[in-house]
Parts: sequence; structure tokens; C-alpha cells
Amino acid sequence: MKWLKDEKGVSPVIGVILMVAITVVLAAVIASFVFGMGSDIAKSHDVGVKAFQRQDDIYITVTGGTDLSSLVMLKATVYPDGGSEVSEYYYNDADQGTTSTDYNDLTNTIDAGAVLKIENQGTAGAKDRVVVVGYFTDGSEEIILDTYV
Repeated sequence: MKWLKDEKGVSPVIGVILMVAITVVLAAVIASFVFGMGSDIAKSHDVGVKAFQRQDDIYITVTGGTDLSSLVMLKATVYPDGGSEVSEYYYNDADQGTTSTDYNDLTNTIDAGAVLKIENQGTAGAKDRVVVVGYFTDGSEEIILDTYV
């Protein structure tokens, strides 16, 4: 028995498959532009903070970031182990005042190196959850720290 090699139909099949694939990719790209799928992506802000605890006081340290100048306010919420949540607000404008006590006699502005103190709200020897939310001049808000201390 003799096998005949007839490959005349292979090239058109591959060509059709490639054309369909290119058409699908182009349709997806055009649809993303038409329906504005890429325009709703929110900008993530770059502000660094860290938290630590001494006895029953919680300290929030601002470490810096490129978006620190657009920061309007920080809201620090402590969820004590076995207790009810407590929130403190820190404003980046001395005219608005602040409900907090700044550690080391810092001004009411939030700068890199500022240490913000939440007094008597932690649980010494326990793991307390601290969540810090930043509010920015563009009207957005973002969780910039969620940790246990």
C-alpha cells in the first residue's frame, strides 16, 4: 500500500484560524476603547505609615511617600482585642484643628516622620488591629495600613 502525501489543504486551514484569531483580538481592543473599560481604573496613592504599640497607647508613624502633599486627612481606627473600635482623625491643615494628641509636640500637619498618638486605646499584651485610611485632595480615600500591633 502506498501513502499519498497531500498537504494542499493544510495552508488554507491555518490561514483561516489565524485570521479568526486576529479578528477576535482586534474586536476586543476596539470594544475596550469604545466602552471605556480602561478609564475607570483608580490611581493608587503612595503614602507610607506604620503602627506600633507601647503599653496601651498606639502610635502611627508617617514614613513618607510621593503623594504625601495631596493628603488631606488620616483616619486611624483601632479595633482593640476584646473591645470596641475607636477612631481618631488627623488633619493636614492647622486651620482645621485636630482631635488627636501629637507626640513630641509636632505641628498639626502630617509630614514624613510625624508620629500620631492614640492614647489608652490599645490592649497591652494583645493583638490590636489598626486600620489607617487616607483622604486625598482628589476626593478619593484609600486604606493605607491594615495591620495588627
